[in-house]
Amino acid sequence: MVEWETKMLKDIVHVTMGQSPKSEFYNDDGVGIPLLQGNRTFGIKYPWFDTYTTKVTKLAQSGDVIMSVRAPVGELNIALNTICLGRGVCSLRMHDGDQEFLYYLMKYYNEQLINRQGGTVFGSINKRDIEEFEVKIPCSITQQKIARILSSLDEKIEINRKINENLEEQAKAIFKRWFIDYEFPNEEGKPYKSSGGEMFESEMGLIPKGWSFKTVSDVSKVLMGVSPSSRSYNNSNLGLPLLNGAADFNNNVITPTKYTTNPIRVCIPNDILFCIRGTIGNMSIADKQYCLGRGVASLRALDKSFHGFLYMLLYFSLEKLKLQASGSVIIGLSKKDIGDIHVVIPPTNLIHDFSVLFDSMFKNIRSLSVQILKLTQIRDTLLPKLMSGEIDVSDLDI
Repeated sequence: MVEWETKMLKDIVHVTMGQSPKSEFYNDDGVGIPLLQGNRTFGIKYPWFDTYTTKVTKLAQSGDVIMSVRAPVGELNIALNTICLGRGVCSLRMHDGDQEFLYYLMKYYNEQLINRQGGTVFGSINKRDIEEFEVKIPCSITQQKIARILSSLDEKIEINRKINENLEEQAKAIFKRWFIDYEFPNEEGKPYKSSGGEMFESEMGLIPKGWSFKTVSDVSKVLMGVSPSSRSYNNSNLGLPLLNGAADFNNNVITPTKYTTNPIRVCIPNDILFCIRGTIGNMSIADKQYCLGRGVASLRALDKSFHGFLYMLLYFSLEKLKLQASGSVIIGLSKKDIGDIHVVIPPTNLIHDFSVLFDSMFKNIRSLSVQILKLTQIRDTLLPKLMSGEIDVSDLDI
């Protein structure tokens, strides 16, 4: 690493600490410029915004690296456009270097930087902590090569993520239009309710003629997880993979870290899996048998044609349950909570039509989610090797 130099960040980076405008200048209508504060939009490379401000305090430019400076410290984004920096974040801009490289450099040193945080209740770092932090950096050409390798992986991840997001929104929109708004296609292909489709009064208000009223337990088997003894746990792939909670779900991919040789509750392929404790609502569909631990439950449609319909019904129901839980302490969902969810049952042919659409979409979503997971693992493996100089990129033509 003869070409790498040790420098303090203040020697190579300009740091701008955030300062929030008064809330009277905030809006969610897109008026003014995007406001970023706290850590709500971290977790992906480029931030999203739901708050704007007509008064600007501290500015970040397009390409600036954005970092959270309050718990959790060290979360990172890259600004695509000019944004207002609120309290809890800062921006980093190299005096003379590659901004993409800086993003990955800060990811590499993330853990060490976190160790600098102070605060008695909530961790934080200040401008001096950042500026006096030492890093090793290569020449600008090497910076560009390293950034290009890592950013190409992130670009593929982002493309797949956006496709998945679009597919998921399509599935939600179709379900809502057909089974909540009752605007499914009638015999003439026109939206049922707005085209004068006949409705009648039920326990759940007006519903289309020919539809019925049931509960989730009427149309599916609810299986609540039970954790086996920890003595049966292993990392040697012995027995069945164990699902205990949210940590075992990665978007639509099931990613268990433990196995058990003493499974008590077992799901089968195509069961709908979801978290019922802590982080309520993480969902997926079983691709094989899993042992269900205490924090997970499954739904098995009694009629296979209900599979996609039941998945989306559960998704919307869990969202409502989570909203109801806002501001209160909920340990988890019970079997009764799930089984008693009300269901308006449409004709079988309509359920079948939706399931065909859903199954096609979910197959694509799962395939792309697996790709995202693999690309993420490759990127996270390469990053420390590239940033430490273990992998020499000097001869690469990028």
